[in-house]
Amino acid sequence: MKKGLILLIALMLLFTFTACGGNGELLDDAKEAWTEEYGDEITDAEIEKYSGSMNESHSMMAAMILLNNDMDSDLDSYDSIYLVSFVLESGEERAMVIADGEMIIP
Repeated sequence: MKKGLILLIALMLLFTFTACGGNGELLDDAKEAWTEEYGDEITDAEIEKYSGSMNESHSMMAAMILLNNDMDSDLDSYDSIYLVSFVLESGEERAMVIADGEMIIP
């Protein structure tokens, strides 16, 4: 009984971290791509998945990044869209998009 309970708790924790951790790896990849492109030191970053509820300014920012890279700015035309926001060491805030797994760096 005790082993079963421990196993159940361990599985619950595993599924919780696996479900939440997917964006963490994507965020790390985005930070690495940004640093390789610009050489900037990133002090803070967050990632936001586009769903119908993303706030308007963030969805407009994602659409503009896509449009400026000669891509379709209709966010609903992609299977997955992420907006990645960075704070650089200088204090400047920048953003990039991940569209269907492709890193779009402005």
